[in-house]
Amino acid sequence: MPSEPPADATPVDLLNQAQAGDGQARDRLLGWAYVTAHSYYRKKSDVESALTLADAEDLASAFYLEFTKAWPRIRVVYNYTRRMLKNNLRRHLIRARTRHGREVLLSHSELLYRFEAQLAAAPATGSEWNDRDWLRHRVIGRVIKAADEQTRELVRFRCADPAMTYGEIAQRVGTSEAALRMRMARFYETVRKVHALASHHTSEHGYS
Repeated sequence: MPSEPPADATPVDLLNQAQAGDGQARDRLLGWAYVTAHSYYRKKSDVESALTLADAEDLASAFYLEFTKAWPRIRVVYNYTRRMLKNNLRRHLIRARTRHGREVLLSHSELLYRFEAQLAAAPATGSEWNDRDWLRHRVIGRVIKAADEQTRELVRFRCADPAMTYGEIAQRVGTSEAALRMRMARFYETVRKVHALASHHTSEHGYS
């Protein structure tokens, strides 16, 4: 069994060890990738008007999922990370500017907040939703129902009013903030996959 990577191991060290088959190094490398992406996009949301905090969460989750697939092939981890973070941000900003003056689709995070609000509030909460909002609403509800109890609890805490931070939730449930962020990233990925399938099915039947 390989020994645990030292606390001061750099991402370069972790990548080399992970590619050599060290599972602990891989887990720490993935944690570093998520925290790095989250910090980058949260800071960018302070200076980019088209980047909300919900967008920053989604971009960090998307980067993490890309990284989990790419790390076995990465050669220079810092270069890869820097390039992908910037490219993803640039694509997001281009899409946001392109949508100017047209319907702006809600992010999954905002829809989760709406979903939780509707469960607790009067029926009129969702009166202004369009068909796409209701489709996302049904998808999110389906994914939450199928999730394990830890994930459902995390979603409830994140969508409370006011929302609990990952740090507050970590202290409450006795786990690490990075573990909670990665769990939420996996939840969002499941929502996206189920939503894509539901959208495709809806389009095939001639309504949206």
